[in-house]
Amino acid sequence: MLKAQGRKQFIDVCRGNQVVTSFDFVRRSPFSLDGQEYMAKATSVLGVSFSLYRGDEVIVVQKTTSLLANAQQIEHDGVTWLMKPARYFGKTFNVLSDGGTNLGAIVPARYFFPLSDITIDLPDNVPALVQVFMLWLAVKSWTTDTGGGT
Repeated sequence: MLKAQGRKQFIDVCRGNQVVTSFDFVRRSPFSLDGQEYMAKATSVLGVSFSLYRGDEVIVVQKTTSLLANAQQIEHDGVTWLMKPARYFGKTFNVLSDGGTNLGAIVPARYFFPLSDITIDLPDNVPALVQVFMLWLAVKSWTTDTGGGT
């Protein structure tokens, strides 16, 4: 399980007491994880699809499957997950397998201050890189106030 906390314009992601990465959610600059540098970029004109790049290589792809419901399909290494708000006006994002099984959630401790303390409660078979990208997507949703999931 990963934990995250906001600090000014950064989100620090920790496993236990060790920071595994930090990312700037305001500037959306690159971040490092396990000695590799990654960058999330919009891949559609309207900014509803994003990909995570390592250099020029696409590593993880996100596609918005429903703008109204803020449902997002995440794909990495041939595996697909669905990330969607637990409730329309909630901040928690549930993560489901491509078969629809609930795997876990990205949960802020506080509704009005979602960046202050976040739990990423997903199984170890969801790679840490994918979990961080899902967190990045959740933070983007919370900080841009896009409707569902905010």
